Amino acid sequence: MEIIAVLAVVSVGLLGVLTLVIQNIQIQFINKNALIASQLAQEGLELVRAKRDTNWLLKNSWNDSITPGNYIIDAMNTWQNGIVDINNPEAKLYIQGFGGIESFAHTTTSYPTNFRRLITIQDLVAGQSLKIISTAQYEQGGNKYQYVAETDLYNWGER
Repeated sequence: MEIIAVLAVVSVGLLGVLTLVIQNIQIQFINKNALIASQLAQEGLELVRAKRDTNWLLKNSWNDSITPGNYIIDAMNTWQNGIVDINNPEAKLYIQGFGGIESFAHTTTSYPTNFRRLITIQDLVAGQSLKIISTAQYEQGGNKYQYVAETDLYNWGER
């Protein structure tokens, strides 16, 4: 009888530890995807900022090719306007090798991921500032999660 009681107590203890290990693994994947989504959203802002800075260096208008609308933009220099929303298949990101370094791109010939990104550009003050909203979305366990980053972009290079 004592052996059965000991086995029951040990079983309950091991079941609790096993449950904790399973939850820890699940949280690890959730945190990993949330971190990737936050970096993808931040990268979206940086890509638009880089376009503005390049325009300034080339002595073009600061907002040349940066007009209000929804875009897919990636480090492979893909700029596509007219995307309706983030659930559009064109907003899906793929992993692509780039000079020995893997990066996220909208090229469908690469390895698909469960991430999507949409950049929304809005006019704040005509000719002087734009609001940039970068949304990264991922799907996990049948649920969709979004991370949104935004910034204001100014015509600071006016000569």
